Amino acid sequence: MQIPTQSQTSKEYFKTLQIIYFALVMGQLWFVVIAYFVNSYAEGFNNVEEDLIQIGQIIVAVLAIANLIISTQVSKALVNKAKEKNTLKEKLMGYRSALIVKYALLEGVSLFASTLLLLTGDMFFFIIAALIIGIFLLYRPSKEKTIAELDLHHTEQALIEDEEATIT
Repeated sequence: MQIPTQSQTSKEYFKTLQIIYFALVMGQLWFVVIAYFVNSYAEGFNNVEEDLIQIGQIIVAVLAIANLIISTQVSKALVNKAKEKNTLKEKLMGYRSALIVKYALLEGVSLFASTLLLLTGDMFFFIIAALIIGIFLLYRPSKEKTIAELDLHHTEQALIEDEEATIT
């Protein structure tokens, strides 16, 4: 079953992508900042054995590296699949899905690291969360990136550049 969608102009499509992106960034950012300050002022959560912290560090490090690789590979595969679509609308819907999958995989590691920061107070988890958020910031959606990644032809590029053109 396909979910019915409303037509969008180029401006609306990219505004929607930006809203999704910034909501995900802000959620990660607020959570890591809150976890940091809770641990700075509340000593009660820091009664975790060092062995468990080390295990958490290994798990977070492995997850961070794995999810960076997986998010890149999966999103590339989804973008390549979107490129093969016949219409601009289908390409853009596939591209949005690829971005959401990439964002979700990265966000998961960031939130997991922030949770372990909250529970343990170990700054390693803060550093990993901050690094993932920093990498996440590099993936901000834009018209230029969309055109380049989808390898759109001139007619499709013109539609994307025209903010009032209906594209989805």
